[in-house]
Amino acid sequence: MASLSWRIAPDDAVRVVPDGSGPTTPVTTLRLRPCAVGPKAFTVRGPGLSRRVRTSRCTVRIRLPREGTYRASVVRGRGPVLARARLRPRLLRVVALGDSFASGEGVPDQRGLYVPQRDGAGAVAGVSTLRRARWADESCHRSSRAVPRLAVASLADRRSHVTLVHLACTGAEVKAGLLWPGGAVSSRLLLDGAPQVAPDPAAQLPAARRALRGRRADAVVLSIGGNDIGFGGIVTTCATSTSCQDALAPTLDTQLTTLDAALTPLGKAMTALAPPRRVLLVPYPDIVSGPRGGECAAVDLGIEPGEAVWAASAIGALNATLRGAAVRHGWRFVERAAGALAGRGVCAGDTARVISLSDSVVRQGTETGTLHPDAAGQRAIANALRGPLARAVR
Repeated sequence: MASLSWRIAPDDAVRVVPDGSGPTTPVTTLRLRPCAVGPKAFTVRGPGLSRRVRTSRCTVRIRLPREGTYRASVVRGRGPVLARARLRPRLLRVVALGDSFASGEGVPDQRGLYVPQRDGAGAVAGVSTLRRARWADESCHRSSRAVPRLAVASLADRRSHVTLVHLACTGAEVKAGLLWPGGAVSSRLLLDGAPQVAPDPAAQLPAARRALRGRRADAVVLSIGGNDIGFGGIVTTCATSTSCQDALAPTLDTQLTTLDAALTPLGKAMTALAPPRRVLLVPYPDIVSGPRGGECAAVDLGIEPGEAVWAASAIGALNATLRGAAVRHGWRFVERAAGALAGRGVCAGDTARVISLSDSVVRQGTETGTLHPDAAGQRAIANALRGPLARAVR
């Protein structure tokens, strides 16, 4: 007795779409076993599709236009139906929003090779390019090696197809980047002494709604808040001042309060995109602890152990603010992500999973990758996200 099996084509199980292109639908592979010799006709009918494919092969590929139940059959010549199957693919839509920790800053699709050029004081003043870094989206330093892209791969299987609407952008803040235009790669770029790319001013939430074309997302992965409290400024101050704690601690509470207030309109706006329990808020990882949680000194950044301890406490305070917002809005807070890099901070030597200043400049020609997870760090955070993401889309 012949059978007709089907599956989502492995090379089409995950599709990444930018703003405005709309969700994609899967290519489905039909296979007749045992294979009947000679000409055959495969027929597939269902929502928006009535297609007949004549072939001598026993495998065909058909793109299904929308979600729903399809019925497939195969006949040989004018003979009876050899086999039938019912196709009901699951089409998942996941949206990734936020800042550089969701865009993939630090891990371009193709690593570049740059030679730093230093001024008389030894500071990096520019770079010479031997090989340019390549990004899925250069204006936002958005990478296919980022946490959201790695995490959604676990949702795809023989019966499920995932469309990832990846809109996260380096530099984004809650208001300037998510709710309103703004948030893109900083102008503090070193490539040939000039900005590498023009900023992308698109607001991510409206862009997500356009890409989904009226459908709500099955899940939203959100990483935001670091730029709202001046993460880049914290790094710069810790690297250049005598004590970044003395310089920054007095204003941190105010910045956290401002961020907390900004998360309220964001929570309201997110309800149009997905139900609250399908929103996963990813906290910031520990980027400064050394092996076994010891004190950390990032020599090339000029960060002393005491400053690193304070920076770790600032990250903890930021995550506490995000955790509180998640509780208020009914979002899922991905607690495990906060500890995904524990003991693997920027000064952990060969075991570090965080990018140093020198590595950022050499790999992508800019300093913007500094203190972001490297490729292994991205995988570690993605692993922490996979379980909560699977539960969110059930």
